Amino acid sequence: MLSVATKIIKFLLATCKIELSYPFLLKHFKTKINMKKITFSIALVAIGFAGFAQIPEFKNTPMILKADGTLDKLEKQSASIRDKGGSNPFGSMSYGANTKSVQFISITGAESPVKVDPSVKFVFKANDAEVDPEGVFIVYEAVIAKKMREVYVKKDFGRNVKDKEVSLSFEKIQPGVYKITPQNLKPGTEYGIVPNTEGASKIVYLFGTTGEKPKGKKK
Repeated sequence: MLSVATKIIKFLLATCKIELSYPFLLKHFKTKINMKKITFSIALVAIGFAGFAQIPEFKNTPMILKADGTLDKLEKQSASIRDKGGSNPFGSMSYGANTKSVQFISITGAESPVKVDPSVKFVFKANDAEVDPEGVFIVYEAVIAKKMREVYVKKDFGRNVKDKEVSLSFEKIQPGVYKITPQNLKPGTEYGIVPNTEGASKIVYLFGTTGEKPKGKKK
């Protein structure tokens, strides 16, 4: 698939081949344009256009923003919020006798097939152009447990899940379309992008970062 820059260069070069001696060009430059200069200028324009991200086809579907402005898909799984701890069916999975209910999403597989650099950026198109982008998605670091990924989304008592939440910054590309930049993603780590919606059923978008996971206390 051709990159945005390549497509623009091909189009503009094809246009320039039609005729390089239009009267208005001769009026301003008083000579035929040097083809090498045209090609160089077109390349600069194309590079500038390539800096703009493509627009996702579907709403509320985050996508990876690549360096050339094209988009790539994340891993996508359907899951439901469950409970750990307290007097619920999953009490035997509790992290300790004093731990109460913790809500989490369990994802099949210990790691995502989608790997990105820790400096990755995403793009999404909102349902409403006036929506606050900060309230649409939450990014969490996943915990690996028995060949599964667990994303903790809420706690009642005993466990603070905020340390697993990733800070995000947003940039408007056009009305209703935003670039997401996660802050301080760890290398060699699994993450989930969770829609900030009501209800237990969720479509979760997942990815892992490249590099070696930081050494430290196992969680």
